[in-house]
Amino acid sequence: MNFLSRLRERAQASLAVRLALLMGALASAAAIFLAALSFLVSQRLIAENARIAFDFQTEVVARQIESEVRALDRMLKAMAANAFISNGLVDSLGRDQYLIPYLRDQTVPGAWDGELWLVDFEGKPIAANAPDLHFDHQDSGALGAALAGGHAQVELAHQEQLLYVAPVVFPPTGSIEGAVVAVLKYGSLLSDAGVLMGQGGCLMLRMGEREIPIPAGCRSGTDSPMPSRRLDLPESFRPLHAELQLYTDSATVSVATRYLIAGYLLVGGASCYWFYWSASGCRDASSSRWQA
Repeated sequence: MNFLSRLRERAQASLAVRLALLMGALASAAAIFLAALSFLVSQRLIAENARIAFDFQTEVVARQIESEVRALDRMLKAMAANAFISNGLVDSLGRDQYLIPYLRDQTVPGAWDGELWLVDFEGKPIAANAPDLHFDHQDSGALGAALAGGHAQVELAHQEQLLYVAPVVFPPTGSIEGAVVAVLKYGSLLSDAGVLMGQGGCLMLRMGEREIPIPAGCRSGTDSPMPSRRLDLPESFRPLHAELQLYTDSATVSVATRYLIAGYLLVGGASCYWFYWSASGCRDASSSRWQA
């Protein structure tokens, strides 16, 4: 208070001090306005950059999943169209002699993990790609639809599994003699896709009534989801209506905002110190002139 009262007295007596204070006040007001405007623009840019980064990550994950699904679809349809398999299904003696050794040499492509089966026209299992496997999908709706309609079918199975059925047609007669069935565990596929996600984002893969977080264990929280990304999958997968829903963590943006605020406080403190030093200089110069 003593400094302010002396400064007020000097300002009343000295035109130079009054002008210095006026210019300082105008400069401070302009600086505050520009700082506030810059802060708002910077905050918007931070949020926009975070949104762009999360959108990019979502697109990368979506393309990874789409690529793996298409590779699986091509491989299973190629197996079902193989004349070796259709001939083996028609010839009951060839089932044991050819199909079992053939299927045991087959693996599920890419990041998928699961079983491969050959079933006959009644849905009964004939061969698998590994010994000691148990086929418990004989009553599956997808299997029945594929054997009846002649088109590949996909459905969600228990224990986070996906069932893919590709019917095998015998070309000379056009009859459906069986099907290639893949019982797929999608956990490893989604784990690989989750590695592509950065910090602060959580993807929710929705397939039918099932919701799977990517990466595993992430939580959508209370933040509103951003627009979803529908997965462009082969026709047999489309009944699942698979899509990715992105949830962002506001804490990621808040950390950047806190750093921004700290920077502005530092600049503001330096400006206040400069104003105080300038006012003290004007006071000392005015006192020296009075003493002279």
